[in-house]
Amino acid sequence: MCSCPAGHFKLKSCVLILFDIKNTKSNYTLLSVAQLAKFDVNMNGSILSNYELHLNALDGQCTADVVMKRFIEIITNWDYKSVVGILGKKDG
Repeated sequence: MCSCPAGHFKLKSCVLILFDIKNTKSNYTLLSVAQLAKFDVNMNGSILSNYELHLNALDGQCTADVVMKRFIEIITNWDYKSVVGILGKKDG
C-alpha cells in the first residue's frame, strides 16, 4: 500500500533477500523481520518518503551459480530503479 499524497508518485525500490530459504531457521526469521520492516517503512512518511519498498525473497540454495543466476534475473528483468540486497548466511 502506498501512503503517498494524491498526485505524488514514489520510486519503487526492491529489497532483495537471496539465501537458502528452505534450510535455515535463522534465514526464515530474517525474512519475517524484513517483511515487518518493509511494511513499517512504507507506512511511515518520515522514513524514505520518496520510495515504496518491495520485498523479493529468492532461494539461492546456498550455491554460487544459483545465487548469480537469480541476481542477474533481478538486474536484467525487473522494473526497479534501485535494488538493495541482503544475503543470508549458511547455518552450520
